[in-house]
Amino acid sequence: WSSVCGGEVMYIIIHRFGTDDFNQSTKGLLSYIKEVFGLDTAKFNEIFQTTKERPHPKRLVKVEVLQARDLEAKDVNGFSDPFCMLGIVKNTDVDFRRDSPTQRGGSLRTKTKKEKKAKRSSSASGSKLATGKAADLYDGKILMSSIQYETLNPVWNETFQFDVDNVQNDILHIDMWDHDDDVTVLDAASKVMKIKGVTGISRYFKQVLQSATTGSDESVDDFLGCIDVPLSAISATGTEGWYDLQARSSRSNVQGQCQLKIQFSTAKESRFHLYDPRELYSAVNQKFAEYEADLFYSQNKDKFWDCDLSVQTLSILSQIAMHYDLSVSQQSIYAINCVCKIHNYKHIEYKVLANELRQICDQSLDNYPDDVEELVSCLEEFVERSMIIFRHVRDVFPYKDEKSVIRLNDLLTCLELIYSIPQFQNKHSHKTLAEDTRNAFKEGTEKWYINQRGLFTPKTESIKSELQAFTELANHLFIDLYAARNYYNNLFVRLGEDYFTTVFFTIDALQICDFWNELGWPAIDDAFALLAKVVDDICTAGSSYVDLIYDRLHRVHFYDDEGQFDITEQLCITLNNLDHVRRSLQSLPEQLKFDKFISGLSKHGTVRADNCRAQLLSVIESGDQNFTVKTSALIDNIGKKMGVDINQFIQQFSKAPENVDLYQAINPLLQYLDSNLIKLNECLFGGVFDKIVVKILNVVMENFWNLVSTKSTKPAQYYERLWDCLQILLEFFVADGDGVKMSVILNDGFYLMSSSYLTKAKLDTRILIGKYFKDKLDYQAKTNEYFGSLTFKVFYSSTAQSLFVNVINAKNLPALDSNVELYPNQVFKCPEKSTKIVKKTLDPYFGETFTFNVSDKLCATGGAVVLFTVMDHNILRKNDYAGECVVSINKVPGLSWDENVPGMGADLPEIELKLTHPDTSGEIFAILNNRTSDKDAMAFVKKRISMYEAAQDSLP
Repeated sequence: WSSVCGGEVMYIIIHRFGTDDFNQSTKGLLSYIKEVFGLDTAKFNEIFQTTKERPHPKRLVKVEVLQARDLEAKDVNGFSDPFCMLGIVKNTDVDFRRDSPTQRGGSLRTKTKKEKKAKRSSSASGSKLATGKAADLYDGKILMSSIQYETLNPVWNETFQFDVDNVQNDILHIDMWDHDDDVTVLDAASKVMKIKGVTGISRYFKQVLQSATTGSDESVDDFLGCIDVPLSAISATGTEGWYDLQARSSRSNVQGQCQLKIQFSTAKESRFHLYDPRELYSAVNQKFAEYEADLFYSQNKDKFWDCDLSVQTLSILSQIAMHYDLSVSQQSIYAINCVCKIHNYKHIEYKVLANELRQICDQSLDNYPDDVEELVSCLEEFVERSMIIFRHVRDVFPYKDEKSVIRLNDLLTCLELIYSIPQFQNKHSHKTLAEDTRNAFKEGTEKWYINQRGLFTPKTESIKSELQAFTELANHLFIDLYAARNYYNNLFVRLGEDYFTTVFFTIDALQICDFWNELGWPAIDDAFALLAKVVDDICTAGSSYVDLIYDRLHRVHFYDDEGQFDITEQLCITLNNLDHVRRSLQSLPEQLKFDKFISGLSKHGTVRADNCRAQLLSVIESGDQNFTVKTSALIDNIGKKMGVDINQFIQQFSKAPENVDLYQAINPLLQYLDSNLIKLNECLFGGVFDKIVVKILNVVMENFWNLVSTKSTKPAQYYERLWDCLQILLEFFVADGDGVKMSVILNDGFYLMSSSYLTKAKLDTRILIGKYFKDKLDYQAKTNEYFGSLTFKVFYSSTAQSLFVNVINAKNLPALDSNVELYPNQVFKCPEKSTKIVKKTLDPYFGETFTFNVSDKLCATGGAVVLFTVMDHNILRKNDYAGECVVSINKVPGLSWDENVPGMGADLPEIELKLTHPDTSGEIFAILNNRTSDKDAMAFVKKRISMYEAAQDSLP
């Protein structure tokens, strides 16, 4: 393998090109390759000779024209239409762009700004450039960018590639032009192609320049400037920068700069390179890194390798990356993989790794799926190894060691960066760094405690010896807890992990378990009695702790309504402590082995055993309930205090003018929530954080509902803006699936009320009236209300483009007449129609048909109905109200395109509906009633109230 891999690296170094940023000679690099790969002289010479006989690689240069700035204005509108021509010229022809007398013997022209004709469309343009796409000339050896119209600061972001014959002698030449629809540079270039004797790219550029700037009509010079970049000045790692545009001569007026990114590579052909680029670079990186790490540790027994590679290795890797066209992101990925693998078996410094991780965190990795898969696998190994280190944090990062502080901080930076990579999070089941470190600390503390107990055992069986051992152990535990609180806690708090609390409760639980296990009670009944007492004491202590915390918060005025509220680290630690104690109580059945003792009590019968279990669990449940109540009160008060600011932000949003962008108007609230939630997320345990987020959601939705439900005469557009705001808040809390679950949000009453109200309030009045009658249809179908009934037929004639309503008869009614209307009447605009008055009968027969000339499209309007109103006719006073019924128009016979209703509906079944009274309650009617500036809404509301009052007057 060393021979094969070393040979490929030799090939690249033999054919290296581009400026070496590390000032290494080819001979020195070949010697270093021989040393690293362990090749003896004979083997090295054999590989070297074979490598030299392979064909030379085809060299390429990739040029990215990114943008330009501050160009000269060539047009009377104060702009230019710039584009670029690019090619590779020889160093000997660098002066080709200097002005020379024209072919007609003319001199340099005085430049005047010209007025261009209106831009032609790409289809009308005779120029290939006018399409706005890159073009090429001179058999592809000169390439052209797209045209950027009417700008002095164009942005291209276009990439071009050229073959390179001689890096030391070749120059990248770029001409920048202002495009003219009358006389284009491309037209001039086409003419030059026909000139006999024009050979060489330099000569071609010169002829195009002369042809484009010279014409029988003395046409104006469109030249914006040029750039010459010697390829010999380009680094093997590539270069990116701003280049000044140069003039043809001292008499030309040129200004501005162009940003270029230039990189070398080689053609991807198997006859040049024999191995997969990713595999080779990764393998060589690993080989050199392991060699240098081993060399470092052989010379430095008590130090840690900083992962900084030698200049020889960096020079070689830069050449491999250039030959294989590997991106910076790919190089960082391979470097990270390499360090992660070394980290598995050697202690290292972490600063270099942190820098590489920052590189990939700032870049999109979507273009490298295979590389990312291997990266995530290596990062998982690194995290697993780091958690092993955290289990031994006392030994690896000893207390009060200044160098350890630096290393530990760098390691934490690496871990924070790793956990911020989306691909890692997806593979890691979205576990948080705080959770993983907490588990590592707990497991490590348990093993450390067991080891310490073994070290401090009594030397004899005397009480004095046992007491001395216990005292020494207690002192040792105190020193460890002191270090945890005053040293390690300050380092790990950035992860949101309270190291001291984790260590303290782990040791505390272990001591209780040790005490219990060492009692060794022979009688199970006696053991259970003591178990019950221990559980009760622990739960009582836990309850006392939460009461003390609660009282202390009262003393510091946490529950007062006055004063500014800030989320502090101390508040978060308090919440974490409460949660930790609560979880410790919940773990007592496992820690104290309830099942073992309950099983022993089964000899007295299952009833007694079950009663004893219930007794123990009841004590724990009682303590847990106290924690739940006090913690909920604490969280509720946090929500209450934040609610003051949240309400101010929502009121501020409501007063923002409608012409202010919605996101701009709501952004102060989102920033306030985001900054507080970030702080809470960093400092709180996952379970506690989730509860607080839900509470904050509830407070936001409550204040938002207060805004929504405030009686207002504002139009539907105002409520549509509130609806959009609600969607933004919803997206904020859901956070692409990483935040509050939708099932939780849908259980929030204030959210549901706001959503329900705004769904209706944002609608146009016509649509809202349609929904009112849809609700009326639903009520009519379910109600037991009965004021008689009405029989009728309704059908549509597509031929006549009319709706026919046949009112047949009514039952159980006083003397009356009947009215027929179409709603929403703002859509149909049809007058109300009335039947004849049928006197002295409770079952009147009408037998009348009414025609409404409306299109089938209008009949399909959502919520469209026929409203029948039945009145009791009076001569001397106003008519009494009997009842009403509605029928949906949307699906009446005849509306379907393939449906015909012959004989004016004679064969259609009759429809009999019971009559009901009008309703002016409900959300929709209230919304319409608030639209005092909407004539349609007011007309509808006024009529419905009038009908309602008439119906109420008619009741006995």
